[in-house]
Amino acid sequence: MDVLVAICNHNFNENAVKLKRFFAPSFATLILDSGSSTTVEEFDVCMPNVYYAGLWNKAVELAYARNAEWLLMCSSDISITRADGFDQYLREAMNDARIGVYSPSLRPDSRGTFAACRNQSSGGIRFVRNCEGFFFLARTNILQRLYPVDPTLNQMGWGLDTAACTMAEKRGYENAIDDRWEIYHPASIHVDEAHTREALRQYVQYEAYLWKAQGLRIRKYRNLHRITGLIPKVWRKGKHYARRLIGRKIMG
Repeated sequence: MDVLVAICNHNFNENAVKLKRFFAPSFATLILDSGSSTTVEEFDVCMPNVYYAGLWNKAVELAYARNAEWLLMCSSDISITRADGFDQYLREAMNDARIGVYSPSLRPDSRGTFAACRNQSSGGIRFVRNCEGFFFLARTNILQRLYPVDPTLNQMGWGLDTAACTMAEKRGYENAIDDRWEIYHPASIHVDEAHTREALRQYVQYEAYLWKAQGLRIRKYRNLHRITGLIPKVWRKGKHYARRLIGRKIMG
């Protein structure tokens, strides 16, 4: 299975390079830098500060360009605290037809949103509803439905992990956490994730509904589009269908 590892960096240069050297012997690996105050030779793509949404868009774009079936998104501030066998585990996940989104478990003292992502000492893979956005492996045919994200609407990319996992479920895949290896993500101060995650969850649940016969209801979910920044094809389909249904332009 072809995979691209994208290490997304902003001012964690030393750890970004460490992660690249960790993954590169086994998988194609690039460091995507977003406006760090200094750069290093190991950076593969240097951009102004485009925040997480811009890094997400660039990573997906590069995965498409390589015809990669999978994309591993890795924030440069994480640490891999239990790594034995990681390359085998990743290959097993990519060869498992059931899995759409996959992540190693979180060390129990790590910052994270979903309790189910913390290591449960199961000794194997568990199926869950969500994976964390700072380190996950996903099929590119799932991410295609979420690309591109409009950074003027969702600069920080909050909730895209929830959207990817929900989209995977809608396509018949499972989301998996692997307790055989483990990562750590430090605490940070940022905006309210709960609001954005709930918006994304609702948006994805309704995305199929938007282009069906209930086109009039599209106005009700207009603000969810603005919150999340997603520009999926289904949104355009919804507006087009609603326009034909009620004979006037749907704004938003």
